[in-house]
This record gives sequence, structure tokens and C-alpha cells, in this order.
Amino acid sequence: AVVSTQSTGAFTSCQNVYLIFSVQTSGHFQGYARMTGIGPMGGSNGVVQVEWIKRANLPFQRCHHLHNPWNENRKVQIARDGQEVESTIGDNLIRLWEDLNPYGNRGYYRPV
Repeated sequence: AVVSTQSTGAFTSCQNVYLIFSVQTSGHFQGYARMTGIGPMGGSNGVVQVEWIKRANLPFQRCHHLHNPWNENRKVQIARDGQEVESTIGDNLIRLWEDLNPYGNRGYYRPV
């Protein structure tokens, strides 16, 4: 993953840093991963090592109730690359993936 220096700074000062991935105009988050290391470029807009936790589409409609106070209280899906998310909002966002039921009839689970 290519990340900002903001993310690598968080990696050196926090126990866990999770990266949330989304393809622009897709209408979904595609998954999230935990940072496990900083690559050879020192992470300064360089490469970091990640451990994928979940690779599945999470529709933005499922997240409309989540607003990030660290981004002018905008909906969590409205963000620039490298945007930090307040920890309780991030926890709630990650829990939404855990609610996806790959065997049920919810219709929004699509592994990526």
C-alpha cells in the first residue's frame, strides 16, 4: 500500500493502525488492513507492509450514519487519501464489515 507520512507517523506512535481502502466512484469501501511495517523508503509516501483483515465490499449506504470529527464532521466515506479517522468512528466502521453475512440474503456482500 502507498500511504502518506501521516499514516506512517501514526504507525510509530500507535499500537495498531488500520488502513481502509476504497476505489474512487465505486460507492463502496473494498476492505481494510492493519499496518505491519514500514517499507524501504521509510514510508514517506512510500510502501508499507500490511496484513489484510477483510476484503469485501461495504456499500457507503451502510456508513451514512458515521461522521468523522477529524474531517469537519463529514461522512466517513468523504475523505482524501491518508485521512485519519477518529478511533471510535473507525471501530464502528470496521464493525460494519463484521456484520456482512456471506451466506445470507443481504445482497451487499461481494468479496473483492
